[in-house]
Amino acid sequence: MVTEPQLRTTQAAISMTDGAPIAWLKLAADPRVGKTTTLRCVAGLEQPDRGTIRVGEEIFFDAARGITVPMNLRRLAWCSSPMRSGRI
Repeated sequence: MVTEPQLRTTQAAISMTDGAPIAWLKLAADPRVGKTTTLRCVAGLEQPDRGTIRVGEEIFFDAARGITVPMNLRRLAWCSSPMRSGRI
């Protein structure tokens, strides 16, 4: 029987002190810990069971308050590509 790994708790904070927009973000971690699932939730392609997703001051998802911003209203893009020679 194959079971999917569960991502128990994920908390990430990314900030730019000069207020400049983030152009690129590289998410690196061990295999099968939920990197793709995390990005899919931020993009709005999947919805988490609980928790909050906030980018800056904009809340994209909040389970407790019943907030879900549709993916077409989130001002972000996700482009997945394979790593080549350890570099992006």
